[in-house]
Amino acid sequence: MEADPKTVLPPFQRVYFDSDSLFGAGWPHIPAKLRELFEVSRALGVDIFVPEPTLVELENRWRQKLEDQRAVAQQGLKEFHHTIEMVPEIDRSEPASLSLNADVALSAYRERVRVVCEEWQLTRARFTTRSVQEVFEAAASHTPPFGKDVQGFKDTIIFLSVLDHAIDERIPSALVSGDRAFSRFRDASRTYSASLITVYAKIQDASDRLHEVLKKTIKQKWDLQKEFLRVQLMDMRQQIENFLLKNLTFPASWSGTFFSKPVEMLRVKVNASRIT
Repeated sequence: MEADPKTVLPPFQRVYFDSDSLFGAGWPHIPAKLRELFEVSRALGVDIFVPEPTLVELENRWRQKLEDQRAVAQQGLKEFHHTIEMVPEIDRSEPASLSLNADVALSAYRERVRVVCEEWQLTRARFTTRSVQEVFEAAASHTPPFGKDVQGFKDTIIFLSVLDHAIDERIPSALVSGDRAFSRFRDASRTYSASLITVYAKIQDASDRLHEVLKKTIKQKWDLQKEFLRVQLMDMRQQIENFLLKNLTFPASWSGTFFSKPVEMLRVKVNASRIT
């Protein structure tokens, strides 16, 4: 079904994320700014996707963060115990959280991701199916997003996964990425004939863009509702006036007085509307 030409459409109908944007926001927790984008997207019917390579990178970054923080905490605890070594009768055993089994932690993380995706209706976008040869040739020839330093392999896989997923149905899409490497995707979009994808550097930028559309949509619906009610009220007014003329009577002694003038004016108005 074709959209009403007066309908205000979002600048994109799909939004994708790279790992930097989600990890920087606190993934798998959903802070206020990310929640805001999810909510306005749902309000406007914008589908939310997380590419499979993004999820793989997010998991690995979370695992690395866990190990890094554990190491820092263990070292800090060791130094703290050294500082208070002269204090007797202090339990110097390591807290259970620092000896948490990595597999147990990973299982809890994956369950959290599953719940988040289900709660916010986040859909996974499959890995790109482009061949290793195609990606390698792009790297060798410095085709964007590869630079002369031949970096950007993971970014390229994420970008191509988004591109392949969006291009299937030629749907205008947004990619939210805080990675500067993705600024090269403006050139990559032209290289791969894909002007479908707009890159937003910040979650808030994409959210603000959708909020602009939402405000216009709400105003448009309000204006349409006001017009509908105006027409309905005008129709009801005509019915009320006709009812009054048929059923409202005054004593003959009121004729020509102040009280009869509104009825006479109403009668003239109704008769005039019937003639026209």
